[in-house]
Amino acid sequence: MLDAATKKKLLEFHLLQEFLILCSGEKPAIKTIITNEGYEPLKSLCEQNNLFIKKSDFELVLEPEKDLVFRKPPSNNASRLVAVFISKSKNVAEKMYDVYDKNDTVSIGMLLGYPACCTKHYISLNKKHDIASTPYFLWDRVLHSYWNTKGTPSFYLNNIYFGEPYYLIFHFPCSYDCKKSIAIAKKTLALMEAEDPLFAQKIVSRLKLPALYSAYSTLFFKGQVFHGNKILYSGVYECTRPGITSWFDLVAFRKGNLVEILKGKIKIFRDQQLINELNMPEKFVLFNGEKKNSESCIANALS
Repeated sequence: MLDAATKKKLLEFHLLQEFLILCSGEKPAIKTIITNEGYEPLKSLCEQNNLFIKKSDFELVLEPEKDLVFRKPPSNNASRLVAVFISKSKNVAEKMYDVYDKNDTVSIGMLLGYPACCTKHYISLNKKHDIASTPYFLWDRVLHSYWNTKGTPSFYLNNIYFGEPYYLIFHFPCSYDCKKSIAIAKKTLALMEAEDPLFAQKIVSRLKLPALYSAYSTLFFKGQVFHGNKILYSGVYECTRPGITSWFDLVAFRKGNLVEILKGKIKIFRDQQLINELNMPEKFVLFNGEKKNSESCIANALS
């Protein structure tokens, strides 16, 4: 068990899950992006837990509209972003630094413990599109993983909480029913349940919420009954990738309590009365981590 101070700091870094699975030996290394200011506190946590940490010699600049990361010469600016690599082995931490510096995606995926199928999918997507010049929705990793899903998307693989600590995997799965990724997620959840049962329960409840995803922005619905393409809800909130402008019209959704998801549009109802109809020009998909309930359940809840 981690002490309270360590756990609190790891939660601030959104690293608790990865830290636990790394310490368990299930993962060779982890990579994260932090500020210069955050490096020394994270380094101290690693040293206290017999972990090795290596910081990049360059800084990173994020372009959220295209989900791209650029490198630039280092500076002393505390708010600048850097990549750090952590492992139980000094050699692995240093090797992680080397392969990241060389953009060796296959080795990066292996050292970070990603399933080979997911690394292959990631590389294939990058090769298929000229990311720097292609509109983001054409190579959006979430959308492509969703479209590659043959069965029902698993809540275990929900990775559309941007900037929030609700996750069980640390990579983009090749699909949202990838068995190898689900196995990693289940191991992570077991570690979380042993370390912090209440937080683990909160993670699962969040990951099971039905959600609309588009353009690196996610709309989550709370307190719902779900059926087919309809969501009954008592609350809604949006979670966007840092730097992305809010995409969904929250005011419109908050006036309703039932939505119907159609191709290119969303109908919003209040107690079965249509109050708004939104055209959705961008590509969007519907995530649902729970079993579908019957139409009668919605009718009864609104009656």
